[in-house]
Amino acid sequence: MAQARKSQLHASGWSQCSAERPAVDKEEATDKDLAIEFSRSRATATAMTQARKRTRAASAVQPGSSSAEPASKRGRTQCASEVPNDLQLWHRETISGQRGGAVVAFITCGADAQLFDSNCHCRALLQEVTHAIDSGAEIVNIAFSRTVKAHFANTDPILIALKALLDEKWTSSVEQPAYSYHYTDSVMSFFATSCGNLCAWQVLDSEGGLPCIMLTLDTPSGTLCCLTISLPRLPSRTRARLLDMYTESAKNSQADYIFIGGTVDASAIFAEHTVAGLKMNFEHFINEDLLVLACATDRETVTQLQCFTLGTEGPYTLLAMWTRAGAARSSAAQPAITLRPSTPLWNSVIEKMELSTTQNTSGEAFMKYVRDCCFGGDLLWKDCDGKLLEKPVPLAVKMEEMLRAAQEQRELQLKRLRTDIVPIRDMVMGPDDMKKIFNTWRKNVRSWMRSSSLEKYDGFVERGNNQAAHLLAKKIFNTHLFQLSGCKFLLHKFIELPIISLSSEGGVGEPARVLGIHLCDLVLAFEDHKKTREYEEAVKRSRASHAHRQRLSREIWWAQWNYTQGRKLSIQKDAGVIEYSDLDADQQQLIEDFETRRSGAVLDNLLAQKKTPYKGAGAETTYPSSR
Repeated sequence: MAQARKSQLHASGWSQCSAERPAVDKEEATDKDLAIEFSRSRATATAMTQARKRTRAASAVQPGSSSAEPASKRGRTQCASEVPNDLQLWHRETISGQRGGAVVAFITCGADAQLFDSNCHCRALLQEVTHAIDSGAEIVNIAFSRTVKAHFANTDPILIALKALLDEKWTSSVEQPAYSYHYTDSVMSFFATSCGNLCAWQVLDSEGGLPCIMLTLDTPSGTLCCLTISLPRLPSRTRARLLDMYTESAKNSQADYIFIGGTVDASAIFAEHTVAGLKMNFEHFINEDLLVLACATDRETVTQLQCFTLGTEGPYTLLAMWTRAGAARSSAAQPAITLRPSTPLWNSVIEKMELSTTQNTSGEAFMKYVRDCCFGGDLLWKDCDGKLLEKPVPLAVKMEEMLRAAQEQRELQLKRLRTDIVPIRDMVMGPDDMKKIFNTWRKNVRSWMRSSSLEKYDGFVERGNNQAAHLLAKKIFNTHLFQLSGCKFLLHKFIELPIISLSSEGGVGEPARVLGIHLCDLVLAFEDHKKTREYEEAVKRSRASHAHRQRLSREIWWAQWNYTQGRKLSIQKDAGVIEYSDLDADQQQLIEDFETRRSGAVLDNLLAQKKTPYKGAGAETTYPSSR
């Protein structure tokens, strides 16, 4: 019966498996084995030496590891999963509360990194999986880029290598295998059995040919639903329809926590716009072609999602975990209110831009410039007056503010030029018109200058110091334009070209043709803009911000690694699996840092430095007071 079931699974193109680690004599590990292990890590020579010591120390205290009997005959191996529940919960505790649920890793492999017959590509993916597991990941989801008709990767070689790696990383016993995995087409999901019980799993493929895997697990902190997807280049409506189907399926699982992640072949700004239209309140994170959506449906406990990058050069990795503050919401509180930003101008513009700009590389470079350079860094944390905000402004809201300002200035100029001869609404502003628009706008200080600066400006005017007032207004106006658009080129072009009005009309035929021409003009103008000093400065700011985020992510990775390894060793020590005196100084330090909560404090402090990601234009849920 089982054999028939297995044949049926393979015949249908997907598989479900569980893996158990075979008996291995740890003391027989050679320097060659260690070299292979170290080739998968980013550790320096010093770290390699320390890891060699840890490996030798662990090999001396693995009970039953030298048994030559078959796995089914071996005695029960005591492992971390067998520690009493109260001890497990204590070991999950940090200074800020309890870490909720399992740590989930999502990894994507692009089309140029899927030659797994090559040692280079195989080693790169194994390295990312190793880093994720060493950082505490109990669920590892892998998605491979594909086209609509077929996937690129031959996954057989990498599946064998992954199973060998997980056999090593996730120690098993007879009664509890180390892990299980499911795969289909271009997605794989591996999960340690210690993270919880598998309630259900299924393959979703509503479109036929684009399957994803959905797992539902019962973890100590609640039910977790995890979907692994691989979406090729698709029309925006098809992409939105698939994500809606995924979110609806996840919602029907009635899970407390939902993760949807994988490769999405679309510019980040278009992917964010698709997420904005989803009905559920998702936080989203992007690492190149990797998109991760997360949502907490548990209304009883205040939760916060922490997500940071590991691999940034391909394969790409994001590691996510829930932090539970432990404070229950008031049962008398009113029902949650869902708020959605209204961004009609941006919605109409981006839909037309996706159709036009994705047809050439310059168009995609332009959209990347808008997202990473124009509104990168701290601009999403400031309003149009430069005031710092408590949480970031959605990108869609910033774009909507800029488009409204551009449309308002354009309409004012059209009123000044109104005639019955020229179709004014579709007019392209000339150099004289643009000069007139910005000079008039700057002089009308009460329409854009904030009150504190306006008082200073009025003081200069009252004292007759018009020159000082002029210089002050000019300086603040330039700052205002930067806060509004992140790049004066972007604002300038949306005023000059009739893109906003033509996009809002949503017409076909001649209006659509004219709009397409102006969008091409915008992309061509961007090519000229790339030669300017303003572009160089914007790119320089973006690179500096990206470098800072990369440094912080590396620090978080090491802090997470120290915390995870310290917790693992502490559990084994308390369970009697290892002796504290048999460990080397580095391992003892890891245990001490964990049990005194120093490693948890370091990790929490680093995570606190990561600014809350903006959520696109999606829904924002608030919980009003019961008063």
